[in-house]
Amino acid sequence: MTREEIIGLAREAGFSVAWPETVPNFERFAALVAAAEREACAVLAETPIHRHEIAEKIRARGQE
Repeated sequence: MTREEIIGLAREAGFSVAWPETVPNFERFAALVAAAEREACAVLAETPIHRHEIAEKIRARGQE
């Protein structure tokens, strides 16, 4: 994810990015969230189910 995308998402979520020193914090937070989500998806991929079921489960994660 690019710096601009992270800033855009932070703004969309209602965070103030008026202070330049907050941007690195958003970048670290986005990296942590992305890593956790990748690991959760990897765990799903390791389960013995069909490919389309994995895709459904990944999409369902957004509904939790």
